[in-house]
Amino acid sequence: MAVSRMHSELSSGDAAMLKGGEVIQNRYHVMRMVNIGGFGQVFLGIDQTNGSQVAIKVESLAASIQLIDNEVECLQNAALYTKGSWPSPIVQLYSSGCTQSVRYMVMELVGRNVRELKKWTTCDRFSIYTTLWIMREMVSSLQFLHSTGWIHRDVKPPNFCVSLEGQRRLYLVDFGMSRRFRENDGSMRRKEARSSFHGTVRYASPGCHSNRDVSRFDDLWSVYYIACENALGELPWRHSNEKEVVRKMKTELDLLHPHSWKMMDAPLSIRCLRDTLVSSDADEEISFYREPPYSALNQSTTHELSRLGWQDKWSMLDWEIPRGMEGDTAP
Repeated sequence: MAVSRMHSELSSGDAAMLKGGEVIQNRYHVMRMVNIGGFGQVFLGIDQTNGSQVAIKVESLAASIQLIDNEVECLQNAALYTKGSWPSPIVQLYSSGCTQSVRYMVMELVGRNVRELKKWTTCDRFSIYTTLWIMREMVSSLQFLHSTGWIHRDVKPPNFCVSLEGQRRLYLVDFGMSRRFRENDGSMRRKEARSSFHGTVRYASPGCHSNRDVSRFDDLWSVYYIACENALGELPWRHSNEKEVVRKMKTELDLLHPHSWKMMDAPLSIRCLRDTLVSSDADEEISFYREPPYSALNQSTTHELSRLGWQDKWSMLDWEIPRGMEGDTAP
């Protein structure tokens, strides 16, 4: 995972930045650390006013690059677009601030992420039904984020989580690297001639590898790579983190070649997404300012799911099926 991993100041061996039993804002009781990454640490907390569980994300005030302020701004902006009506495909921000040593944000607690759910499956891959359902939900989540005037810039499986409440929902999380592309007055930020690499090497768009200024389409390129990985189990460049090596493979390899899909054809909706993205790259000066065809892409996916026998109300996603019984049949 990279900026090109310039933010990697933390490791699993680092001491927790908050202690169990601490109380933030005389309200949020810190329980324990539940996740750690290059961007900070995440703790389970309890809102003492109502007993609900929350997530508390922190970063050191001494960190060379601060990301939480940017994430807070993105989430506050997104909240304006919900018009006070939840649920939203983006986690809800409850509070933010600083202690003497850390900057923190308190937000809605969500469940396991897509990477964890995929590793839970028997073969480390999803059925075609679950693959397409995830792809559709990712596109919808990004459509909402983009409608608020922001792009994510680090779309990857760990940044999509399911609901804790058993609802069939996918949340988009981790907005530390997000960037505003549209101002509050509706004007578009001008395209820069060159941009530094942001994101995760495995899922970054070809344009990002070429140091092009990224747009909404670049977020969708990452969805395409995730969809292929979810269905096939892994991407050809899984074991490389060298940007130039991966860029070359992304340029030269056809992930939808029949050889990769073996006993089945590559889904038409994934092909539709790929073709849309290739077309946008061919006309990047215009597509930078253009809105992606989210609805058409999701209609294609919904139609294909229906054709394959999927029923949104009755069919089960892979993590809803007892372990070992997952398969490519719609139950």
